[in-house]
Amino acid sequence: MYKIIGREKLGKNRYGRYIVEYSIPWPEKARHVYLASPYTSYFPGRIKLTKEKDRAKTVIKLYEGIYPYYYIVDSRKPLLDSENPYKVVVRLFPDKQYEFTASLSIIGLSEYSEAVREKTLRPDLIIHNEDDPAFIHKYMGYTIVRIYVPREVLEKVCLATIVDGQEEILCSGKLFSNNYIDYYQFILDKEYTSLNYYFILYTRNRQYYFGKNGLGDKTPIIKNNIPGIEEPQWFIGTIYYQIFPDSFSRSSKEFTVEEYMSTRERKVLGGDLRGILNRLDYIEELGVEALYLTPIYRASSYHRYDVIDHKTIDRVLGNTNEFIELVRKAHEREIKIILDLVVHHSSPCSKEFRTAIKKGTRSSYWRWYLFLVDNISSLDERVYKGINKYLKNECREIPSELVGQEPFYESYFGLWQMPKYNHYNAEVINFFKNIMKYWFVLEVDGFRVDVGLGVPDQFNKELYSFSRKHNKLYMLEIIHGLQYYRLGEIADTAMNYYFRNNIVKLVLTKEIELEKFIEEIYQLYYRLPIYIANSLYTLLSSHDTARIKTVVKNYSSEKVGDVLKLLYTILFIIYGSPAIYYGDEIGLEGGDDPECRKPMIWNEEFWDKTLLTYIKELISLRKKYRVLRYGFTKLAIVADKVLSIKRFFGEEEVVGLFNIGLDQIKILYEYKNYKVLLKEKTRVYGDKIVFEPYGFIVFSKQ
Repeated sequence: MYKIIGREKLGKNRYGRYIVEYSIPWPEKARHVYLASPYTSYFPGRIKLTKEKDRAKTVIKLYEGIYPYYYIVDSRKPLLDSENPYKVVVRLFPDKQYEFTASLSIIGLSEYSEAVREKTLRPDLIIHNEDDPAFIHKYMGYTIVRIYVPREVLEKVCLATIVDGQEEILCSGKLFSNNYIDYYQFILDKEYTSLNYYFILYTRNRQYYFGKNGLGDKTPIIKNNIPGIEEPQWFIGTIYYQIFPDSFSRSSKEFTVEEYMSTRERKVLGGDLRGILNRLDYIEELGVEALYLTPIYRASSYHRYDVIDHKTIDRVLGNTNEFIELVRKAHEREIKIILDLVVHHSSPCSKEFRTAIKKGTRSSYWRWYLFLVDNISSLDERVYKGINKYLKNECREIPSELVGQEPFYESYFGLWQMPKYNHYNAEVINFFKNIMKYWFVLEVDGFRVDVGLGVPDQFNKELYSFSRKHNKLYMLEIIHGLQYYRLGEIADTAMNYYFRNNIVKLVLTKEIELEKFIEEIYQLYYRLPIYIANSLYTLLSSHDTARIKTVVKNYSSEKVGDVLKLLYTILFIIYGSPAIYYGDEIGLEGGDDPECRKPMIWNEEFWDKTLLTYIKELISLRKKYRVLRYGFTKLAIVADKVLSIKRFFGEEEVVGLFNIGLDQIKILYEYKNYKVLLKEKTRVYGDKIVFEPYGFIVFSKQ
């Protein structure tokens, strides 16, 4: 069951998040119970329930919203909430058919619905939480302040700031709305370290103050040590290129077209570090600024996410000297190197797990993992024989003794190949700090943290703090619900699958209209500080998704080239740090894993050179215009079907107009004093802009 047990108290009559308790009867024989929901990316590990008498319980703080949820026992068995009759079907990826049923929790929305219906300004539904950086932060010469209220209750909102005894008032229109709420944002053109302020709220007939103690109070809210950045960090707005090392380039004999055309088997193809080194000229010419390499460490599998030793480079890939050379030569080209850090699990063949199996509870490594038995001696004889056979075989193939059996330890998706670490163990935390330090000495520029979504916040916070001391990037893999993770406190940034899912829903599967797309993209933007939003690793494809060209062909086979150009242009214009998955720039295709991991084609006769040239143009544009890297974002609808994306920063402004629909559209030409940067399937004449289906145009303010 779930129940709201209170609210955060921010002032005498001012409130923040809802305090929500989730609980179920403790499942029989369970060792651990986890909560899975959008705020855990539907994955076990971030929130573990505690046992109180005969129940499993946790208490968390949430803003209003709809939160599907379920429980997971020992990282593998999902349980719906038997005490909650309300259920919902969840579909996580628009281009996949996979669905599941979850219990349903609805937090605070009935109150907002009532306020909207009755047009009442309820004090408890006016939200400004100065302890949440999303609501007040500084950003490169600006200070951003946000507040939200029930929808269509107010005419306008103003912000009163008090500096050196002088009061200034700035009024703002709505940034956006959803069914329940109007969201306001104020951009102050001065960067404050501390600020005293209050809000002035206007209904049609009356003016209200909203200060420290809520509605009707003019006492200033005092915010000291305003979080944020004064100077840009390299990863804000940067351009990434993701490489799956086994499939990118072979130094001995390059991949052939025939290999690409074949079904991708889950085996080593032989891509290596020397192959990447040999292709640095290509990467530099493409114009990207950071290489993200999936694991390069010693492992049993071709994908290498079952890491045996984080400090040893897989021998198929090469050696440490070649890696040092790769880093040096990439840095000479001003290209950063980001590695995968696999913190969630290890290979059973790691030294630590092997020792735990050999010595049982006599080894401290036993407590590094989450075993579901009291000791090795309690294992069934057949299972004991099977696990030792598996280890002896370097974890290459699951022996018959273990086939059809569940692991006697918690693991990634219940797989024998990936036992899960105990992230509450201080020795495990120090173990990963030591790994990070090793690679920092070799001058890597940071880490993308695999399954970073599925570990406790405190674990990420410790590693993030260590990373910051070395001035390196710490980026989380988050598949869903990244707005619920305290980025800036537990990591620098995260992967933005949220954008991919929503742009696919808008342009390809047609599941959402333009208004809903804007609401969703703004919803994420609003829940993050600007410096986090602009640093999100924003993608159309990755090693875990079907390639974008394949997805486009599945839903829009007649206009593949037009749709790809539109999608990539939106990717490079909207907030975030655009990422290209190796080969997407030349039109590689591939379905879900492992087909998306096919080898790169180096025979240029098979390249989509029109797409490659266009992506290079987008990269050049992104690097030329500072506003695309650092700017604020404004989204709007023009003439029902045209998406407007405006980026602005200081005197700079870039505007993109995109026809999302299948019909020709004419709109008024309002940008005659602007310079045209890009134009596809679009004509400008007289006072009109004519868009063909999937046509677009991008302007810059002169």
